Amino acid sequence: MKYRGIAAFILCLVMLTSTGCSFSLKKSESGGNTLYSSSAKSYNVNGFTFEASEDLKIEDTNEIDGKIIEYEFSGNGIKTLEVTNYGINYCTAEVSIQSLENTIKTRKNDPAKEYETEKLDIPGFNAAAINIVNDGDDDYCGESHIYVSTEGQSLCISAFYDLDDKDDVKELMRDIAKSVKYTGDFRLPTEQQSYDCDLFSLSCGPEWEIKDTNKNEALSEETDISVRYIYAQDSEHYMYPKLTVRIVPEDEKNNIERFIEKSIKSAGESKFKSEPQRDKEEIFGYTADTLTFDVDTSGLSLRIKNFYFNANGYVYIISSNINKKAADVNTADLQKLLDNLNIKQLSDEEIAKRKQAHEEARYTAYTFRGASFEIASEMKPNRELDDSKKYADFSDNNTDLRIIVDESGADVEKKAQSTLESLSVDGYEDTQTEKVTFGANEFVCVSGINSKEKRRAEVYLINVGKQNWSFDFGLNTDDYEYNKDIIEKFLESLDLSGVK
Repeated sequence: MKYRGIAAFILCLVMLTSTGCSFSLKKSESGGNTLYSSSAKSYNVNGFTFEASEDLKIEDTNEIDGKIIEYEFSGNGIKTLEVTNYGINYCTAEVSIQSLENTIKTRKNDPAKEYETEKLDIPGFNAAAINIVNDGDDDYCGESHIYVSTEGQSLCISAFYDLDDKDDVKELMRDIAKSVKYTGDFRLPTEQQSYDCDLFSLSCGPEWEIKDTNKNEALSEETDISVRYIYAQDSEHYMYPKLTVRIVPEDEKNNIERFIEKSIKSAGESKFKSEPQRDKEEIFGYTADTLTFDVDTSGLSLRIKNFYFNANGYVYIISSNINKKAADVNTADLQKLLDNLNIKQLSDEEIAKRKQAHEEARYTAYTFRGASFEIASEMKPNRELDDSKKYADFSDNNTDLRIIVDESGADVEKKAQSTLESLSVDGYEDTQTEKVTFGANEFVCVSGINSKEKRRAEVYLINVGKQNWSFDFGLNTDDYEYNKDIIEKFLESLDLSGVK
C-alpha cells in the first residue's frame, strides 16, 4: 500500500495498516544508534520546527496554502517516517494516543500483535507515544507514533520500520520529538468566548471553540456554527460534546417537515444510524420538534438530538452530539451551553422586511446569446457566460442546467427523438416526451429517471428561428418537488425575443 499521509489518517482515527519489503541491515557490536549519524538538519512544518538526522531522505512534502504541513522521509530500516501538523488537533498528545489505542483495539485489518503506550517528558509540551508490533509476514511490522502538543496544535511523528531496528528507530523518533519548538502565532483563548448576531447570541468559557461553518455563499443570511472543546484534556471531552446551530430562512425548500424527512431518510439508508425517534419538547420558549438517533461505528458511539422550531421567519435547527460512553459528562456540558444560548425576537416589521429581501434574493437574472431568464441563486454559472459559446452551464450540489444552442436548424421533433434514445442508453427509464407551455414558449419536454443514480433528467427543446435551443436539467430525485419549482420559475421567466 502507499504510506503517503499516515498522519492524516491517524488524526482522523482511521485504521492503520502496514506492509513492506525486505531490507537487510548489519548491526554494530559497539551498541548505540548505529543506523543514523548525530548530525541533524532543521525543518519547519506549519508552526513547528524540528531537527532530524541528515541520513534521512526526504521522499515527499505536503503543502496547504503554501505552507509545508508534512514531511515524508525514508531511511535505513524505515519504510516511511512522517512528521505532520495539520493545525488544531482539539486535544492533548495523551488523548490523541488514547484515541489511537482505541482504534487499534477495534481494527479488523492487520490487527496489532502487541503495543505499549507511554508519556514522554518534553519540557513545555504534552507528549506521548505508542509503539506497535503488527501481525504480518513482512519485515516492516514495527509501527510507532509520537504526539507533541501545545496551544491546541500537535506535531505527529509516525513511522513504519523493520522490527530488528526498533530500538534505533524509536531513539531517532525521540530525538526528533525532543528537538521540537513551537513557532506558531496561534494561542489558546484565555477569555470568555461569544457569538452575537441579529437572531441569537451565545457565550461560553475559553475552553470552547465557536466556529462559523456556513458554506452557503448563495444565502448570506444563513447562519451555521459549531461549538466544541478546543483542547480536550481527557477522552471524555475529545471531539464531543458538540453543539451546532443552523438557521435558514423559511420557504418551500427550507421548512421543518422537509428537514425532518431528509434526516429520517438519511438514517434509514445508513447501517450506522438507529431509527430516529420523533417527539416534541419545549426549548427557549418554543415548542420544538425533536429527532433523536444513535450513530454507532467502530470505536465511536454517539447520540444525536436535533431540535427544530420556527422563529423570526427562520427555521432554527439546534443539534446536540454526545459520546454515549461519557453521556453524563457530555450532557451536563451541553446543558451549560444551552443555558447561555439566547434566541432574539425580531419585530413583525423586521420579519416582513427580511422575508421580502429573501424572496428577491432567491433568484438571479442572466442573459445569454440574447435570451434572458432567472434561475435559483444557489445555481451558479460554472464559468463566465460567453455569447461566443454555444453552451452555458449552471449547477449547485444537486441540480445541473446546461443550455445548448444548435445552429444546424435541426427539427425539434427529431432532436427530441435522439435525446430520448440517448437517455435510454445512459440508463434512464420511464422515458417520455410531451409538449408543455410556459409563458409565451411551447417546448417539447423529454424526461426519464435513473433509479440507480437517483437522478431525473428533464430536457426542454424549442426552435428559435433557425436555432434549436436545449435546456437540459439534471435533478436529484430526493429533491424533485423543490427542483420542479426551480425549473418552472426558470421557464416562466425565459424570454427568447432577443435571440438573433
